[in-house]
Amino acid sequence: MKGILLLCGLPGAGKSTAGLHADDVIKSVGAESKLISFDGIESQIKREQLKDPAVFDVQVWNEARRIAKEQVRSCCNANHAQDLVLIVDDNMHYRSMRREYYRLARDCKFLLTPRGRCPHPFWLLGAFFCSHPLWV
Repeated sequence: MKGILLLCGLPGAGKSTAGLHADDVIKSVGAESKLISFDGIESQIKREQLKDPAVFDVQVWNEARRIAKEQVRSCCNANHAQDLVLIVDDNMHYRSMRREYYRLARDCKFLLTPRGRCPHPFWLLGAFFCSHPLWV
């Protein structure tokens, strides 16, 4: 199975924790997964540019979004011997943000065809919405 799992929701709702657990579960069943965290990319850019991590910077934000999307695109286009699930961790607060990843999955032909059951492939793009912390 190849697909993209979007983790969407409010800040602090547990998306990153859910992403880490999903990454572990996917790897435990023998599939390949890659966790792409927007916050991690944004933090890395701020460290590299010696910027205050507590201050919002629109240029850093835009650059982090571009890098995250490019990482997803490069994984989609790469040839993987195993199954691959990309876990994208961001709040995706606008529908248009989620639509970008749907189109990316479609354009990169991330397909799910149940083995031997479905003659017609369909696109796999899952979204997991976190509205409150998972431990509540």
